[in-house]
Formats: sequence, structure tokens, C-alpha cells
Amino acid sequence: MFDEGMASGNRWYSKAHYLDEISDGAIDTMLAHIENLPGAFSVAYLESLGEAVNRVKPELTAFPHRESAYTLHIFAGWDNAEADEMHMNWAKNFHIDMSSFASGGVYINLMRQDEQNRIPDVCGSNFERLNEIKREWDPENLFRSNQNIEPA
Repeated sequence: MFDEGMASGNRWYSKAHYLDEISDGAIDTMLAHIENLPGAFSVAYLESLGEAVNRVKPELTAFPHRESAYTLHIFAGWDNAEADEMHMNWAKNFHIDMSSFASGGVYINLMRQDEQNRIPDVCGSNFERLNEIKREWDPENLFRSNQNIEPA
């Protein structure tokens, strides 16, 4: 969905939350960070969930966060390595400030490699079952190049 607008060679950093509602406080926090949007490639957006997503029982797939109303995606993009810290800090601070409005969990495709500790949040109540499947079918951890459930 984003490939055409994501020029090869640019630098990208992503953070995300699920939100059950968009309160006045959440709106104020989002606006404060968006006013300081760094660079021409950075974005933050809300994705509405619901409908078909909510019709599937959480335990039937690896994706358990079916009751959330929205995904907030904070996406810093820039083209100059010297600006890494500034852009990444903008995304990290935005993410931290939105934490009090978040309902927990994160969509795995919106995580960075530095968030391996959030894998249980991705899987929610399905983590133990997915860990057992990984242990049985991939005990050598062959499938590990993306976000990864380590075989126990």
C-alpha cells in the first residue's frame, strides 16, 4: 500500500498502538505531535478496524486484537542519516505520549526490529499456543528473519 510513496534509500521508523476510542486527550496529544511532524516523509494516521475484523474469534487466528476500534501508526521517514536520532525520537516520544490512550497490543507489521520484547503483545492471549506451535514445527528457529517467536 505504501511502496510507491516510500522511495528506496530513505530511512524509516515505525511505532504503533491500538486504541479503543479517540478521546479528546488522544486528539490533543496527536495534534501536538503532528504539529511537529519532522520532514516531508513522516506521517501519522488512524486506521479504523471493525466489521469483518471483529467477526472472527480472536482464538481462531494468530491475530487476537479484534476488539480494538483503531490502529494508530506513527511513521517517521527521512533521507539523511545525520537526522536519525531526531526522527526516531519524534516517533518514540509520540508513541510514549499515546501509551495512556492505548488499549494494548500492536500489529506485527507495524513494529520495528528493536521491539522484539513486544512479541507477546502482538500475540496476546494466543502467545502460548503460538509458542507451542513454533517449538513443534520450527525448533531450530529457521523462520526468524522478521519479528520472531523464539522456540522455548
